[in-house]
Amino acid sequence: MFSTLDYPTEEAGFAESIRREATDFLQRVRSRPCLAVLCGNSEGQQQASMMGLGEGEWASPFFDTWLPEKCAEIRPDVPWWPSTPSGGALPFDPRTGTSHYFGVGGYRRPLNDVQVTRPAFATECLAFANPTGVHGPEETSAHRVPRDRGADWDFADVTRHYCDALFGEETRDPSEQAALLRATTSILMERTMARLRDPRTGCGGAIVLTHQDPWACAGWGVRDYRGRPKSAWYGLARAWAPVAVSIFDEGLAGLWVQVFNDRPERLLRTLEIELTRENGIVVESAQTEVDVPARGSILVSVEATIGRFVDSAYAYRFGPPNFDLAIARLQEVGTDKETPGEQVGTVATFNLFSNTHQIGGSQSDGAVGLSAKWSGYTKDRATLLLSCARLVNCMAIEVEGAVPEDNFFVLPPGQIREVNVHRMGDGAIGTARIGVLGSDEIIELDQPPMDC
Repeated sequence: MFSTLDYPTEEAGFAESIRREATDFLQRVRSRPCLAVLCGNSEGQQQASMMGLGEGEWASPFFDTWLPEKCAEIRPDVPWWPSTPSGGALPFDPRTGTSHYFGVGGYRRPLNDVQVTRPAFATECLAFANPTGVHGPEETSAHRVPRDRGADWDFADVTRHYCDALFGEETRDPSEQAALLRATTSILMERTMARLRDPRTGCGGAIVLTHQDPWACAGWGVRDYRGRPKSAWYGLARAWAPVAVSIFDEGLAGLWVQVFNDRPERLLRTLEIELTRENGIVVESAQTEVDVPARGSILVSVEATIGRFVDSAYAYRFGPPNFDLAIARLQEVGTDKETPGEQVGTVATFNLFSNTHQIGGSQSDGAVGLSAKWSGYTKDRATLLLSCARLVNCMAIEVEGAVPEDNFFVLPPGQIREVNVHRMGDGAIGTARIGVLGSDEIIELDQPPMDC
């Protein structure tokens, strides 16, 4: 309940007031098992240290003595942490204790900053102006875009910065710009969280700021004010899947596939790797058996699996690249059946690396040969079958009265992707509008028939 202020804790009347308030709070929650940790304040230590004050100025008898003793008296079962961030020579040292990590975010560091910074535990991270909707322009007024007090920029500027880094700096119409911004936050969430999940980064956990917007706006929330998921939410869902696959660019070491398994039992699967062109022509393919320990992960080299040097990360650049994307897919051992991501809501059995200077890549010129149809329908759920002839960098699905399980995802050519959509509210599942980032191709499907 204390945040970012220099509280007059030495003033008798104020001190008595906050002691009563803290005691009342602790007594009200003394029997609640949901508390994971009790924390003295948010950015109380950071604020003083960032103003150039020494460690003696961070000290407070209230936060250092009285409050932890009261917490230990009433809730001795719950751990205590003095401030967030805290720990280290400076309280906001990201490699010690807790940190508010906005290297990828407000400080506009490149996506590989998490590998350099290696935050130990991020109690806040990945705040962007996450755009709303699926199709059409973003309509958030400037006064509803979040900003830090005193800053000459807001978080819409942050999102645009990464959009330009991913897709290039160009003048675009409002609808196309909004589409790119939606793709940007999905990419940022998925790729940054995959890196934070990588044990080599050394991160013990990360909490995204925030869950839901308080009103209609491109705010920090990964869900809008009605509770509908934004593009950022889908990126997180893929990165956080109990069984997930990521492809990492390791520079001169090439591309590596990481398979994550958060389940309580080992995962035995066949990992299939394909290097293909945008039109679906397979340049290289190989398979290997993987045995992923329970609640663990493994790394697999793309070139070691293929069995020879193919400059998979296009780091050496001896001539033009001979493929456009790398696909990693999990299959049941001994079959060609794809293994679902084994989580509620998403099938994430592959990820993609685009061999372009810009991280997100750009959509192919011309038609992508998009195909979509309904397959299977009940009162509460319907299934879309999607395919394309050329690479789709970002699929955008909007269904009247329903929410798709996955959205804003990459669709490689020549594959059929099933996406379930779930009814929201009391109405029926209505028409679907399916578009492709960077292309004018849009398919509109009528309400799914009961017998599809």
